[in-house]
Amino acid sequence: MALTPDPRRLLGASLTDIEKAPALAGALDDVEEVGKQLYFDNPELGLSFVADGAGVTAVLIYCRADGAYAAFNGDLPHGLTSGMSRPRVRELLGAPESSGEEKMLPLLGMKPAWDRFRVKEGFVHVSYRLHGPGLSVVTLMTQQGTP
Repeated sequence: MALTPDPRRLLGASLTDIEKAPALAGALDDVEEVGKQLYFDNPELGLSFVADGAGVTAVLIYCRADGAYAAFNGDLPHGLTSGMSRPRVRELLGAPESSGEEKMLPLLGMKPAWDRFRVKEGFVHVSYRLHGPGLSVVTLMTQQGTP
Protein backbone atom coordinates (compact mmCIF):
# COMPACT_ATOMS: atom_id res chain seq x y z
CA MET A 1 0.00 0.00 0.00
CA ALA A 2 1.34 3.47 -0.90
CA LEU A 3 2.18 5.96 1.79
CA THR A 4 -0.40 8.62 2.56
CA PRO A 5 0.85 11.87 1.02
CA ASP A 6 1.32 15.05 3.06
CA PRO A 7 -1.35 17.49 1.80
CA ARG A 8 0.82 20.52 2.61
CA ARG A 9 3.51 19.24 0.25
CA LEU A 10 0.96 18.77 -2.53
CA LEU A 11 -0.14 22.41 -2.46
CA GLY A 12 1.73 24.19 -5.24
CA ALA A 13 2.98 20.91 -6.75
CA SER A 14 3.20 20.75 -10.51
CA LEU A 15 1.02 18.30 -12.40
CA THR A 16 4.22 16.42 -13.27
CA ASP A 17 4.96 16.03 -9.55
CA ILE A 18 1.41 14.75 -8.96
CA GLU A 19 1.77 12.30 -11.85
CA LYS A 20 5.02 10.92 -10.38
CA ALA A 21 3.74 10.54 -6.79
CA PRO A 22 3.19 6.79 -6.19
CA ALA A 23 0.34 7.39 -3.73
CA LEU A 24 -1.52 9.48 -6.31
CA ALA A 25 -1.30 7.02 -9.18
CA GLY A 26 -4.24 7.54 -11.48
CA ALA A 27 -5.30 10.90 -10.01
CA LEU A 28 -4.76 12.60 -13.37
CA ASP A 29 -6.59 9.93 -15.37
CA ASP A 30 -9.88 11.80 -15.12
CA VAL A 31 -9.11 15.53 -15.16
CA GLU A 32 -12.04 17.87 -15.60
CA GLU A 33 -11.27 21.27 -17.10
CA VAL A 34 -13.60 24.17 -16.31
CA GLY A 35 -12.39 27.50 -17.65
CA LYS A 36 -8.75 27.76 -16.62
CA GLN A 37 -9.14 25.40 -13.66
CA LEU A 38 -8.35 21.68 -13.59
CA TYR A 39 -10.15 19.37 -11.16
CA PHE A 40 -8.96 15.87 -10.26
CA ASP A 41 -9.00 13.57 -7.26
CA ASN A 42 -8.04 10.34 -5.54
CA PRO A 43 -11.24 9.29 -3.74
CA GLU A 44 -9.56 6.27 -2.13
CA LEU A 45 -7.17 8.61 -0.29
CA GLY A 46 -9.88 11.17 0.54
CA LEU A 47 -8.20 13.90 -1.53
CA SER A 48 -9.39 16.21 -4.28
CA PHE A 49 -7.41 18.90 -6.12
CA VAL A 50 -7.81 22.13 -8.05
CA ALA A 51 -4.97 23.29 -10.29
CA ASP A 52 -4.11 25.89 -12.86
CA GLY A 53 -1.30 25.80 -15.42
CA ALA A 54 1.32 26.50 -12.74
CA GLY A 55 0.28 23.77 -10.29
CA VAL A 56 -2.06 22.75 -7.49
CA THR A 57 -3.89 25.75 -6.00
CA ALA A 58 -6.17 23.84 -3.60
CA VAL A 59 -6.12 20.47 -1.82
CA LEU A 60 -9.40 19.25 -0.33
CA ILE A 61 -8.99 16.75 2.49
CA TYR A 62 -12.09 14.71 3.38
CA CYS A 63 -12.17 14.10 7.14
CA ARG A 64 -14.92 11.50 7.00
CA ALA A 65 -16.16 9.09 4.38
CA ASP A 66 -19.14 10.43 2.44
CA GLY A 67 -19.91 7.78 -0.15
CA ALA A 68 -17.79 9.30 -2.91
CA TYR A 69 -14.61 9.78 -0.84
CA ALA A 70 -12.90 7.73 1.83
CA ALA A 71 -11.79 9.55 4.97
CA PHE A 72 -8.22 10.84 4.67
CA ASN A 73 -5.98 8.53 6.67
CA GLY A 74 -3.05 10.86 7.33
CA ASP A 75 -2.30 13.77 9.62
CA LEU A 76 -4.34 16.89 9.00
CA PRO A 77 -2.34 20.11 8.60
CA HIS A 78 -1.79 22.76 11.27
CA GLY A 79 -2.50 20.43 14.19
CA LEU A 80 -6.13 19.89 13.22
CA THR A 81 -7.91 16.63 14.03
CA SER A 82 -11.16 15.36 12.53
CA GLY A 83 -13.04 15.42 15.84
CA MET A 84 -12.27 19.05 16.74
CA SER A 85 -15.03 21.48 17.62
CA ARG A 86 -15.26 24.91 16.04
CA PRO A 87 -14.16 26.68 19.26
CA ARG A 88 -11.12 24.38 19.48
CA VAL A 89 -10.17 25.06 15.83
CA ARG A 90 -10.40 28.81 16.48
CA GLU A 91 -8.33 28.42 19.65
CA LEU A 92 -5.66 26.63 17.61
CA LEU A 93 -5.65 28.82 14.47
CA GLY A 94 -6.88 32.15 15.85
CA ALA A 95 -9.69 34.33 14.61
CA PRO A 96 -10.87 33.38 11.11
CA GLU A 97 -10.46 35.99 8.37
CA SER A 98 -13.80 34.86 6.95
CA SER A 99 -16.59 32.55 8.13
CA GLY A 100 -20.15 31.39 7.56
CA GLU A 101 -22.82 29.73 9.65
CA GLU A 102 -24.74 26.52 9.02
CA LYS A 103 -27.77 27.30 6.84
CA MET A 104 -30.36 25.92 4.49
CA LEU A 105 -29.91 26.90 0.84
CA PRO A 106 -32.81 26.49 -1.58
CA LEU A 107 -32.23 23.56 -3.96
CA LEU A 108 -28.87 22.73 -2.31
CA GLY A 109 -30.02 21.76 1.17
CA MET A 110 -28.13 22.23 4.43
CA LYS A 111 -24.69 23.76 4.17
CA PRO A 112 -22.24 23.46 7.07
CA ALA A 113 -20.62 26.22 9.06
CA TRP A 114 -17.12 27.11 7.90
CA ASP A 115 -14.09 29.23 8.78
CA ARG A 116 -11.16 30.40 6.64
CA PHE A 117 -7.82 31.17 8.26
CA ARG A 118 -4.71 32.82 6.86
CA VAL A 119 -1.68 30.51 7.21
CA LYS A 120 1.89 30.45 5.94
CA GLU A 121 1.10 28.75 2.61
CA GLY A 122 -2.03 30.82 1.94
CA PHE A 123 -5.31 29.79 3.58
CA VAL A 124 -6.91 26.85 5.33
CA HIS A 125 -10.68 26.54 4.96
CA VAL A 126 -12.43 24.34 7.53
CA SER A 127 -15.95 23.00 6.89
CA TYR A 128 -17.60 21.61 10.01
CA ARG A 129 -19.89 18.60 10.25
CA LEU A 130 -23.60 19.23 10.18
CA HIS A 131 -25.41 18.45 13.43
CA GLY A 132 -22.46 17.98 15.74
CA PRO A 133 -18.81 18.63 16.44
CA GLY A 134 -16.05 17.62 14.08
CA LEU A 135 -14.58 18.53 10.72
CA SER A 136 -16.02 17.56 7.37
CA VAL A 137 -13.50 18.92 4.84
CA VAL A 138 -10.23 20.84 5.30
CA THR A 139 -9.07 22.74 2.23
CA LEU A 140 -5.57 24.13 1.80
CA MET A 141 -5.40 26.99 -0.71
CA THR A 142 -2.70 29.12 -2.20
CA GLN A 143 -3.38 32.84 -2.57
CA GLN A 144 -4.33 32.13 -6.22
CA GLY A 145 -6.64 29.28 -5.22
CA THR A 146 -8.78 31.38 -2.89
CA PRO A 147 -12.26 32.21 -4.19
